[in-house]
Amino acid sequence: MVTQLSLFLPAYNEEENLPTLIKDCDQFLKANLKQYEIIVVDDGSSDNTRSLVGEIQKKYPHLSLVSHSGNQGYGQAIRTGIKAANYPWVFFMDSDNQFKIQDLNQFLTHPDFDLVIGYRIRRSDPIRRLLASKVYGLFVKTLFGLKVRDIDCAFKMMKKKSVEKLNFVSNSFFASTELLVLAKKSGLTIKEIGVHHHPRRAGNSTVTFSRVWHSLLELKALYLRQVRA
Repeated sequence: MVTQLSLFLPAYNEEENLPTLIKDCDQFLKANLKQYEIIVVDDGSSDNTRSLVGEIQKKYPHLSLVSHSGNQGYGQAIRTGIKAANYPWVFFMDSDNQFKIQDLNQFLTHPDFDLVIGYRIRRSDPIRRLLASKVYGLFVKTLFGLKVRDIDCAFKMMKKKSVEKLNFVSNSFFASTELLVLAKKSGLTIKEIGVHHHPRRAGNSTVTFSRVWHSLLELKALYLRQVRA
């Protein structure tokens, strides 16, 4: 059973979502773990994310804030969260309240794996995004033989010492894919568990066509690196 955990939340302009999310996370972790921390990784937000977290830290002694000087990207936010973590297990989820922390309960019972990753049982996203994700997933599975159900699900628990060695470099949303590809190549063990996915109620998604295109270019670059390795 996992009893010590660092939870980090990559956040970019999520001031509307974070108060509820942090409250839910703190209540759940307090009830289910011996030691925990919550780290908000503010990726250069232009709204009040940073000041809001600084203010509510007074209510949550296990909450800390790490801020980027500018918007450095999702992948860098993940690396920052892993580096800032003080416990042997790290877990991250998006800050948009499309996941519920209660689904982490079933993850905590699998400490024998290097990564315990979620797959969305039923995605609550627009049809255009669902189709793009499906095509992207087929590309990844074909190129790398990566046999996971949901490549870019942002609900992952990982052994810190295991993922620190992977040296993934992407700064974009592609980081989740790169992380899994390198984990497979390194022989890390992966457990998949279904999680619930909910519609976004506040804030705006930062996934755009240009970012999807950039991820495809990174996918090609990673494939070429693997071929040459």
